[in-house]
Amino acid sequence: MKNKLFVSVLINVIVLLLLVSSFVKDYTVEKESVSKIDTIYIQRHITIADTLYDMSKYRNAIGMIESGNNYTKRRPKSQYWGKYQIGKDEREYLGLKNISWEQFKKNPELQDAAFDLLVATTREKFINHITEDGDTINYLKIYSNIVINHHYITESGIVSMAHIAGVTGTKKFLKSFGKIKPKDGFGTQASSYLSLSNYNINIPVEQAQQKLNEILKTIN
Repeated sequence: MKNKLFVSVLINVIVLLLLVSSFVKDYTVEKESVSKIDTIYIQRHITIADTLYDMSKYRNAIGMIESGNNYTKRRPKSQYWGKYQIGKDEREYLGLKNISWEQFKKNPELQDAAFDLLVATTREKFINHITEDGDTINYLKIYSNIVINHHYITESGIVSMAHIAGVTGTKKFLKSFGKIKPKDGFGTQASSYLSLSNYNINIPVEQAQQKLNEILKTIN
């Protein structure tokens, strides 16, 4: 009787070990598969990153997505204006509160300068994030050159995502490692903007502000 019980227990243990082994094998294969995909992304972007595209190409990349590079694009009564579809709050933040739609759409240089300043200030918000404890966190340094949801994360990708999801929404995405997935009002996944990952957007805020001020003087 004891021998039969022992054999039965032994068989159950062997079956259990086989099931666990099968699960671990499948999990390992899946993990290796993801790792290979991520490695391909990293290698591809590191190669391209040796020669980052300049700011003018970055403007055109964003502009193509937002408006087809149309400086006069505006849906009827929409608050989002021009090539970069800059919203009302952003325009006021940039000092364009008194600029009318007629002035805005006829001045491509103004739109370019406003976008440059928006990029520069957005970048600063990620670099100098102040926590509740008074500590400073550099999101661009922490999260650049890693892979989240098969997206290779870079500075220009993070700032691009913020153009549609805002700084707060983008930080939530990064901190949750992709579990929080912000969308815009039309249902577009903000993470799709992470593909704009090979651009040099390191433009000083002071330089961008000065350029915009010079243009505003010719309009007012």
